[in-house]
Amino acid sequence: MANKVFKEKQQYLSIKSKWIVSSILLLLCIVLLRLYLSPSIKFQAMDLLPGAIAVVLCLALIWFLSHLRLKTSISKKGIEYKMMPFHHSKRIIHWDEISFIRIVSFPRLSSWQKSYNHYLLQKKFTFSGRNGMSVETSWGERIFIGSGKVDELRKAIKKAVKHYKLLEENKTDLH
Repeated sequence: MANKVFKEKQQYLSIKSKWIVSSILLLLCIVLLRLYLSPSIKFQAMDLLPGAIAVVLCLALIWFLSHLRLKTSISKKGIEYKMMPFHHSKRIIHWDEISFIRIVSFPRLSSWQKSYNHYLLQKKFTFSGRNGMSVETSWGERIFIGSGKVDELRKAIKKAVKHYKLLEENKTDLH
């Protein structure tokens, strides 16, 4: 059995949405330059300062959202995750540190329901809503790691638990 049982990379902005946001930003720059260079409207450089600040802030937001990604893997060591740019190195939850693990899968619209909001005390790392795994560690920390591939994640955790004989049966809810 390979060292990595499951591997997933998620990104907040897709390539398609980056092009859409970039083209809107380009149009904003063209409009600002056209206003500045227009002979009929007398603008000074200080009049365009708020527009230039808006363009710089939009570029910073696009950079941040395009670098926002989550990497998750399951291996013999445990559950590894890294959310860039918040984590500079991967975080590992070792199998012996897990007191309970649960696979969570909800339809998209259920996130608006009241019962969804009782998970406020968890650290959440997700781009896929309330789909993924909920891990409770032996020191009481609750971590939710999202996944776009819930069925593959469930199979990988079952395979890791069975193959490595790492967790007791009453510590999982993988149904």
